[in-house]
Amino acid sequence: MSIRRTALVALMGSMVFAVVAVVHGHAAEPLLQPRAKAAADQGAEIAALKAEIERIKGMLPDQSHVMKDVAYHFSNLWFAGQAQNWPLAAFYLNETRSHLRWAVRVRPTRRTSAGDIDLAGILDGMDRSLLTTLQQAIDAKDAAAFGALGR
Repeated sequence: MSIRRTALVALMGSMVFAVVAVVHGHAAEPLLQPRAKAAADQGAEIAALKAEIERIKGMLPDQSHVMKDVAYHFSNLWFAGQAQNWPLAAFYLNETRSHLRWAVRVRPTRRTSAGDIDLAGILDGMDRSLLTTLQQAIDAKDAAAFGALGR
């Protein structure tokens, strides 16, 4: 019985020592170091990812570049329609639509003093009205209808 009592006293003594060490912070430091290191690593990783996003944003064209392409394609669409070159007009209409969608993906909203403007909604309205009417005139090979849209 005395061996058990001695072992129990030793065990309780070591538990008391461990509790005191944790309360005073001696044993807590090794436990917190991996967590602190993981938090620092995560913070560094987040900072690196933010820097990478900014670098990639710098590579993308801005909306003015895309709209320059839209103007080029729309002008060629007009000239192709005036010359009644319907396959070329259809090609430039599709290019115009594609580049307008690209412009909205580059910058989906425009901030103004009156509030934010949803460019996707404007594009949808244009696509359902003017561009669809142009498509119908091209498909029908109707030079009069095509010309009337420019007035």
